[in-house]
Amino acid sequence: DSDNTIGELKEVLAYREREKNRLILAYEDVLNEKESLESKQKQLLNEIQSLNESKKAYTDFNDWKSKYEEQSNKLKELEQANACLEDSNKTLREKLKKNLEVW
Repeated sequence: DSDNTIGELKEVLAYREREKNRLILAYEDVLNEKESLESKQKQLLNEIQSLNESKKAYTDFNDWKSKYEEQSNKLKELEQANACLEDSNKTLREKLKKNLEVW
């Protein structure tokens, strides 16, 4: 009967040893998965930072573009006003020349 008990105890100990090894392997898998997730998290944080920098650069570019277009439009308006003044001056000179010829 004691041989039966010793054999049963050996089986229980062997089972517990296998279970312990299975749990150790499962724990190592969990640690590996954790490291993998932490690495992915770091990569995603870097991508977020890069996207935020790109967004800022894009916003800065759009601000510059908007100011450039505004200045360009003002320049066109001034060029048109200048052309009108030149036409007006030309017309006035012609009228003055005709008036002087009449005199």
